[in-house]
Amino acid sequence: MAMAILHTITHPAGFAWPMGGVVFNTVPTTLRAETFAGASFSLIDSLTAAGESIDGYWSVYAENDRVFVACGTDGLRVYDWDGSNFTFVEDDSSYEIYNVTGDGTYIYTTGVGDMIYGYSYNFGTDTLTEEGSLDHGYTPFLDVWPDISAVSGDVFMNSGTVSGIIAFNFDGSTFTELDDVYPGSGFPYEVFAISGEVYGAFQSAGLYVYTWNGSAFSYVDDVYPGDWVRGVWVEDSYIYLACDARGIYVYQLIGGTLTYVDSNTVGTLADVVVADGDYIWLFESAGSSYIFGQLHPEPPSEVGQVMIVQRQIAG
Repeated sequence: MAMAILHTITHPAGFAWPMGGVVFNTVPTTLRAETFAGASFSLIDSLTAAGESIDGYWSVYAENDRVFVACGTDGLRVYDWDGSNFTFVEDDSSYEIYNVTGDGTYIYTTGVGDMIYGYSYNFGTDTLTEEGSLDHGYTPFLDVWPDISAVSGDVFMNSGTVSGIIAFNFDGSTFTELDDVYPGSGFPYEVFAISGEVYGAFQSAGLYVYTWNGSAFSYVDDVYPGDWVRGVWVEDSYIYLACDARGIYVYQLIGGTLTYVDSNTVGTLADVVVADGDYIWLFESAGSSYIFGQLHPEPPSEVGQVMIVQRQIAG
């Protein structure tokens, strides 16, 4: 069943992260905070790299009313989010940073020099402290900097090489490499982890699902939806995929098998997908983005469109 576009926004967006009904998204030139409610789409606030005199906004992660942004040669920057405005509060400009995530305890970044960094953040005093780092030795491929996802001290990184997904543990001061997994083909583009499970978007090889026991990966299942899988997000037992020219595909893992639920072939280069609690945002690097109703448990309906550009390309 075709899902009708109800709203179109013509501005770029890129990497994205949700918090409290707001989706923060980036391109190198702009950081935006946006929301959608019913038929109402709003740009709440935005910052520009030119206005801040910084390199750019390459990746974003948010928690506890703070927005952490990987800013390339300007390192890691932190903004307070009061529901209406970004306010700069802290940074670490010691390193060139292109990806950022967190696990509720620590903030993790990857950047130039095959490095991964772990930070603590004091939300009361807005103090960012580097606690540990590791030269992991996995050189980025084609300038796509390693994507990372973290759960309870375990950090999962797409290597940007044929080594696939690498798992590390961070104990607050030291990163320890634990295991790696690669399906034998495809480029590891994005990784998404939840407790006990790791999802790898391997582009031409499709989606691969693994369980994680704290020390090793175990293969569960894989699927190729008919085009490259570039992005993955898991919410309420549904697995949402950004599938290049195939748009959005939705699966559930039932009895160890990836089971098709729904899809919508929209756009030409779907790249990133996130859920904000009510809606699914599908970002497309060829020029458009789409908002769908979240599955719980009914299939999604598309309710908006936003212009965007390619994410995660440095330099």
